[in-house]
Amino acid sequence: MLKKSAVLLKTMIRANSTFNILKHEKDKKKKRKMIGGLIGIGMIYLMIIIYACGYSALCGYSGMAYAVPASVGVILFAMNFIFTFFKADGYLFAFKDYDMTMSLPLSVKSIVGTRFLRMYILNLPYSLLVSASMILGYAIYEKVDAWRIIVWIVGTFMIQLVAMVLASILSALIAGIGTKFKFKKIARAILTFAFCIFCFSLRYIIDATVAKDSAVMIDKIDMFNSGVNRYLFPAKWFDGAVSDYSVWQFILLVVVSIAIYELFAYVLSKFYRQINTRLMSEGGNRRKTKAKHIGKKSAVNTIAHKEFKRLVSSNNYFVNMCMGHLLVLIMVIALIVFGVDKIINVIVEGAPVTKEMIIPIIPIIVHFLVGMATTTACSYSLEGKSYWILQSLPIEKSTVVKGKMAFQLYLSLPFEVFGNLALAIACHAKIYEVILFVICGIVLGLFAATYGMYCNVSHINLEWTNEMEVIKQSAAVTLYCLPNMFIMMILGVAIIFLGRLIHPDIEILAITIIYMALATLFYKGSIRKAERI
Repeated sequence: MLKKSAVLLKTMIRANSTFNILKHEKDKKKKRKMIGGLIGIGMIYLMIIIYACGYSALCGYSGMAYAVPASVGVILFAMNFIFTFFKADGYLFAFKDYDMTMSLPLSVKSIVGTRFLRMYILNLPYSLLVSASMILGYAIYEKVDAWRIIVWIVGTFMIQLVAMVLASILSALIAGIGTKFKFKKIARAILTFAFCIFCFSLRYIIDATVAKDSAVMIDKIDMFNSGVNRYLFPAKWFDGAVSDYSVWQFILLVVVSIAIYELFAYVLSKFYRQINTRLMSEGGNRRKTKAKHIGKKSAVNTIAHKEFKRLVSSNNYFVNMCMGHLLVLIMVIALIVFGVDKIINVIVEGAPVTKEMIIPIIPIIVHFLVGMATTTACSYSLEGKSYWILQSLPIEKSTVVKGKMAFQLYLSLPFEVFGNLALAIACHAKIYEVILFVICGIVLGLFAATYGMYCNVSHINLEWTNEMEVIKQSAAVTLYCLPNMFIMMILGVAIIFLGRLIHPDIEILAITIIYMALATLFYKGSIRKAERI
């Protein structure tokens, strides 16, 4: 049975491995695209190395190298928990090859384990990079012998395992509980959003409950270690095994991690068929059919409506695309309830930042949230094997592109306008500034829709078995998210610092014009590339 599971796992990994596809792909154009995607991933790896190594070296330089092992445990746990929670649903449940996989001569527990291990292996490079980078910085100030190297390596695998198991348990609970409701998709989305918002606000909850005399860095580190040792047992045992050479804590970490995984696989296997059946069913005969008037729609709006149906039919797609929109609503509600000054003080932790300084970057703040994801960066690829249906329709490919971009605009522009209006009014911006910010927000929304589509048609992937490969891990999504995120941060800082030389309103106007030109270029480029698919 173990050998069969290993064969299935190997097949799953090789079927979607970029290196395997690159090895056997004959099309030079596709090879270039894949190489470009690998370069993008390499840049992400480089950023992780610089950040992780720099953090541990800074701790050592500040005389706090003793805090590095606990920090490694927390970072690995948090990173893997959050990443896994957002994609465990897609990897474990309601996947396209469910019927084929379940027909194999394998136990349900083996299939659950295989799908989990595939997800585990995909996360492993990030964990190893963080761990290896931080031990390099740690080694500058502390002795790193054979014992610590062994514990560090094995502990990395174990902490990732525990974090991913706990995230998968939570995802399975949400999936299982959601199927109990009549409107199960809405219920799953609400439960997922609730947990995500809790994670975003956890830091402020902790700040509100801890002692206020922890402003000094050394006190914060000591309090951090105390919290780790009290609540996060994998990081606690890892810290003890590395810092105190504790053999029993190392054994405890390994044994408990493996035991939790085995218990998770066993329990989930008992309910696996039931959860998948309910997730993939739409209610059968219990659904009431109502006669409705069939109205006329343009081809573009018909495609947009189809995209809406696709969005609400997938919990993974819906949550990943709409999280920023929800954060805008929460931000506006917080401004109304607590006021601008209090919200700014909480976010910047008492730094001398005023609402007058925030006003010039309002469109950047709103777009940073709304534009953190765009449906156009993955909607074309999500057609998958059903792409032939679009090809057979009596419409041009440019119409399909326009319809998909139109849906993204229908989805994002109301939040761009609402967010800019609410934030500008709350900060007492001038009337002409409010108008300028709204126009800038609309232009940034246009840019997100067109640039996302350009990335998608440039790196289209129609051969996938798990939608998370397209929604979260595709080259198109990476090429959209990373530049967009960093450019927004750079623009925000630049507007504030250049405000003394150039009037902020002129800067916003210049950004609006530049992004309008870019949106036009990417719009034309998207249509041109779509016609060649």
